[in-house]
Amino acid sequence: MQKQVIFFLFSLIYIVNGDGNNNYQYSNCKRFENKVYQLNVTYPDKTTFYTSLRLLPNGLFDEISSIANGNNLAELGTNFAFSNSNGYYKCLRKSDLRLTAFGYVYETPSVSYLSDNGAVIIYDYYFNFYNNDKTFTGSVKYAIFKSGTNPFTTTDKPVSEGDIGTVQGQLLKFKKYYDLSDTTVYQ
Repeated sequence: MQKQVIFFLFSLIYIVNGDGNNNYQYSNCKRFENKVYQLNVTYPDKTTFYTSLRLLPNGLFDEISSIANGNNLAELGTNFAFSNSNGYYKCLRKSDLRLTAFGYVYETPSVSYLSDNGAVIIYDYYFNFYNNDKTFTGSVKYAIFKSGTNPFTTTDKPVSEGDIGTVQGQLLKFKKYYDLSDTTVYQ
């Protein structure tokens, strides 16, 4: 009887604290923390572009895109400039990650929904890692929302959505190219 009561109490604590997925998600994601990946992103019938993705501790990340300054008609199908993005990631299974990024699209007079005050953009990524987490494949989709709205609510609808793109990524390992600690070159 005492073993059953103890089992019941542990089960109750487990249920109250959630199903354990959050602990799984973040403890299992630790192996990705503090790593930088380069992504090749291609939307259907468009030119490939590159993004740098830095995975930070506790499920946070930031990214920088090679086409953020605009002049990206060949890559996105329209020209607009956008900010760097940041967001959250979580592990879904042993080798799968889901990432959601948030950023801004700058005012662009030639694009009707950006002519007033720019917009908010979100990206949803899905990655499947292999090769000891050095490479991955996946997909990405973006949506653009009116400035000042919250894209994470169910009431705000996007003003534009991108196609689903394919992603290939690789880990960028640190390598020292120059020894800047050698102060004799500065004398």
